[in-house]
Amino acid sequence: MKTRHIFSLIAAVLFTFVGLCAHAADDLATITGQLEKRKADLRYNQEAKAALERFLNPANKYFFFWKGDKMVAVQGEPDKIKQDLHQIGLICMLSVMGMADPGYAAGSFWDPLLSELMDADQGIKSRLRKDYETIKKNIVLVEQDIRRLEEKARVLAATRKAESKAPAAPLEPPRIWGECEDSNVTICGTWTYNEDNETFEAVWKNGAKATLKLRQFDGKSVRITRNDLSGASKGLQAHYTGRITPTGIVDGKVTWSWGGRTWSGTWKANW
Repeated sequence: MKTRHIFSLIAAVLFTFVGLCAHAADDLATITGQLEKRKADLRYNQEAKAALERFLNPANKYFFFWKGDKMVAVQGEPDKIKQDLHQIGLICMLSVMGMADPGYAAGSFWDPLLSELMDADQGIKSRLRKDYETIKKNIVLVEQDIRRLEEKARVLAATRKAESKAPAAPLEPPRIWGECEDSNVTICGTWTYNEDNETFEAVWKNGAKATLKLRQFDGKSVRITRNDLSGASKGLQAHYTGRITPTGIVDGKVTWSWGGRTWSGTWKANW
């Protein structure tokens, strides 16, 4: 006869959390980690399913009983197991009762105990059949999670590849900017950057001229101040902010002040 404890693997799998948690962040490293975890869950479930199929296969002749809190499987011919249990019971009774009648020992003491063991065997098999159905459902859910995660990983990997090929935003200001700003009307001009003193010499098509001071340019955002010392808008001051992209400035905001009046608008630039 072969005896083994079978409960630990099956119990661990049944307590596996099947539903996939909401992603803390949709980055590739996080998704990859979740994917590996679900693949491990799938392996555990598949191992438990195979174990249950082996234990529940009548051809393997498993007999089950409890030993403390452990579920134990004994493999052998059922009639041989019953015969062995009867023999063990008889020997135990003779040891305790001396020359007690063997029929009494087997009939009055061991048969009820054997009946309890047989009931336990059927109860355990019923439980294992339920566990088997639960694990089959687990496998379906885990496989669905794996497919969703694999698709998300493919999308994120493709996005990362595309981003790696895209030109990066400049860390230093390009020399020539084509700029347009808009409040009620759109006015466009050319800004020429001088890296020695971090200023722009700017002219617009409406005749305005100004010196612009670069206050911030870090590859992500830009901040510029303007002071018109001559030209059609002499005395005008302005403050520009915006977001840097590989090809120019977007999401630009500008505030002008001139002649005691302040107003706001938008601007953009390309290079």
